[in-house]
Amino acid sequence: VRLIPQNSMFSNFCHVLKMKNLIILSIPLMFSGCYSNIDLDHYKNDKIENMVVLNSLMNPDSMITVIATHPYFFSDPHPKPSFESNLDIELYINGRYEQSLKFDSLNNFYYSDIFPQPGDSINIMTEFNGIRISAKDEIPKRVTIESFTARISGPYPIYWQDDYIIDYEINFTDPADEDNYYFLEFGEPYGLGGYLHEGEKVYDKEFVFQILASQIDESIPGWEPYSVKGLPFSDNGINGKNYTLHLSEIIQQAGKDYEKYIGLPREAKLYSISKDYYRFMISLIATDPEDDSIHGSLLGLGMVEPGRIYTNVAGGAGIVGSYIFDIATTNISK
Repeated sequence: VRLIPQNSMFSNFCHVLKMKNLIILSIPLMFSGCYSNIDLDHYKNDKIENMVVLNSLMNPDSMITVIATHPYFFSDPHPKPSFESNLDIELYINGRYEQSLKFDSLNNFYYSDIFPQPGDSINIMTEFNGIRISAKDEIPKRVTIESFTARISGPYPIYWQDDYIIDYEINFTDPADEDNYYFLEFGEPYGLGGYLHEGEKVYDKEFVFQILASQIDESIPGWEPYSVKGLPFSDNGINGKNYTLHLSEIIQQAGKDYEKYIGLPREAKLYSISKDYYRFMISLIATDPEDDSIHGSLLGLGMVEPGRIYTNVAGGAGIVGSYIFDIATTNISK
């Protein structure tokens, strides 16, 4: 049993890894062919009613905003989020009190008029029913993409005899002597083509995602890096280096039409993310029931206990994370 935050601000990552209610109310008894209904109401307690979920995703391009909700027991009806609108949320930046956040009743979030800056330490504090709730995160510094190329070649017999591959090279320099965390998106820019000319993204040949796989493998044996949108990674093994990411995209059955891809735009977004936001993403991956691994299948069936979703909110639940990104564009060449 785990508490699911409502209306969380998880950026684009949640377009790929949706938070699911992993509790199954009827568990198959495979050997008897029957179902057993389980009443779990006795697990309810006052902690749920007294808990507040804080979610905030901060970046230098936006004012600091916070969504506060109450969790719900998974078997209770919840047609809409239960927002908490009566909190006094204090904002501290670099240890100094700045202001109390205002509440926007139309959009159900708290907001400030402050845009955080890279390197700022942000602390959010409040109190609910005598319980002190706080969360702290540091705005990361931007890491720029120094070069970006996309080249198409083929045909190759991958799925069909006339498949083509777009090879990507994304170069950047990781800051030395510190731990850094990233999230990478690449492919056709949304809005220009609407992902009409995209293929299957391939991550598993790239070193940093092999490191990610080894980390996830501790929770999900056999997990392989895959995502339509993007994946997180750390600077483990590349700390302080000028490094080139090598990714690819499989275009199936392009045949003679492959030339229509030449000259099409491609985009790379390199997000620098905070450590807590990275740990939150990793916990989401490790509890994804739609993962194709055996562990993911068992999660989806309710046959294994889901892991805990990472939170950095003391006295409550949720995630207060931060990011800043750099973007590069190019056109596909031969």
